[in-house]
Amino acid sequence: MDSRDREACADFGVRYWNRFDSFRTFEGVCLSHTGDFTIANEAWNLLPDLERAYAAKAYTACFTLACAMIEIHLSKVAAPNSKQQSLRTMLEREGLLDELRWLVKLRNDIMHGNSNEFVKYYRKPELEAELEAKCFDAFRALHTIAARVPDRRAQQIAAGDI
Repeated sequence: MDSRDREACADFGVRYWNRFDSFRTFEGVCLSHTGDFTIANEAWNLLPDLERAYAAKAYTACFTLACAMIEIHLSKVAAPNSKQQSLRTMLEREGLLDELRWLVKLRNDIMHGNSNEFVKYYRKPELEAELEAKCFDAFRALHTIAARVPDRRAQQIAAGDI
């Protein structure tokens, strides 16, 4: 735990630390079940903020950060020379859109203020629990994508493209 984590823990107390620890445990499960892969450093740099958002029960922020990590990873690893593309376009190109369409829709609803039960100032407790689960699903999707989408940077560097 780094100094920022200790400060946050002091701010939120024991429950914060327990939630932080449970997310770290979940991260370990993701790593152990998805095999050998690399997540782009630029995406991985958001992990501390994602962990803190989860621990603070800021599920909208946590989910949004998980989606940002997916988007950054795909843009850096799957198509490093491509022009800026939407998350939807990148998932479609990799053949992952059908199984992750729910993620794109919820991400877009949050980011663009679209009408959605999750995008409300006051959410019902059952929706809060569902959004918490979607944070885990999005983080699991990042690991699945990293395991399934080849890292094309090495190929492009060898070819002199980047």
